[in-house]
Amino acid sequence: QIMDVLSLRPGQMEDMFDSLNFTKALEWAYDYAIKSGASFAGFVRWENKGDKNIEAVFTDGCGCSNQKCCMCIENEGFGVHRNERFISLPIGGEWYYKTAKKAYFEGMGHIVSAEHKPLVIGKELLDAMFDFIEAAPTYFICTGESEKANEHAHLICGATLLPIHKANDARKFKSKEYPYIDITVTDWYTTGIRLACTNRGKLIEFTLKLINAYKKDGGKVFISLRKVESKFVIELGLMRGEAKKENSALTKLDIMAMAGVFGISSKTEAELKTIEKYLTKEIKFTPACLTDGMEAHAKMIDRLLKEVGNDKLGSVEAALDVKEECKKTLVAFLTDIKAFDDKQVEGFIMQF
Repeated sequence: QIMDVLSLRPGQMEDMFDSLNFTKALEWAYDYAIKSGASFAGFVRWENKGDKNIEAVFTDGCGCSNQKCCMCIENEGFGVHRNERFISLPIGGEWYYKTAKKAYFEGMGHIVSAEHKPLVIGKELLDAMFDFIEAAPTYFICTGESEKANEHAHLICGATLLPIHKANDARKFKSKEYPYIDITVTDWYTTGIRLACTNRGKLIEFTLKLINAYKKDGGKVFISLRKVESKFVIELGLMRGEAKKENSALTKLDIMAMAGVFGISSKTEAELKTIEKYLTKEIKFTPACLTDGMEAHAKMIDRLLKEVGNDKLGSVEAALDVKEECKKTLVAFLTDIKAFDDKQVEGFIMQF
């Protein structure tokens, strides 16, 4: 509350933002939000190195508990958002920047629509994304069809590459109609397509053709835009609906999960600590233990206890075993929602 009194007023934030170049302004706004208590970045991260890496971050999200939409500008300065500031952006349409309440990575911010309307991946949205990247070429911007985005259109930006960005190229294609666009199927868990081109207009045109053709079947789409040297690079993640229940105990299908970054709540973190105690035999496991949410981890617990048998693990080894089993579950979650197999995706792309 004291910081709310001492924080810059919205108009002063706008003036400071406008006085800097766009990239520096984003960096300053994120740093200011951390220092004023509007955002928190003290997260613990599991990072999985490799070509098809995923990341798990322990965070409780924004903590918005009232009935109002936490993305609406009317909430600026109220409740859990009392120190937050929405800054208008010079990009197509009417969009505002605000830092993420609980960041998954350094520099994470939200680009939110001034209107309370659902996300529509169309030319208007892509133009706004390109405007942002042309102004801040060292950043990425992404969005996807998820529960929150379908309630209030918003995008996520940052300067740290996401796991989906690091996926290797698997196969390359050429379109007869768009020969100047580099088209790649990536080695990613969901169906990953990477498009690269210097021509903004043609890249938007081709991307929308792909998305609209896929959306006819009711699938979901993740889309990211960044700049690599002189080319714009779009990453698409095509996926079907929710994952099977057995693969969704640790997460849900939100924008970051689509990109391979999973938020794990403090409640789930505590449950994982309990599972570690089953492996160290600090707590004796019985079916009666599966209450208060623990039943969601029944299959994981069963697999781990079978591997351990009568052995008694040390605390470090138990933590590693739980961590690796969680990663398998998260990978299964992404793989489960894959849109196409290798032959199907080739046929899908080559129709254009």
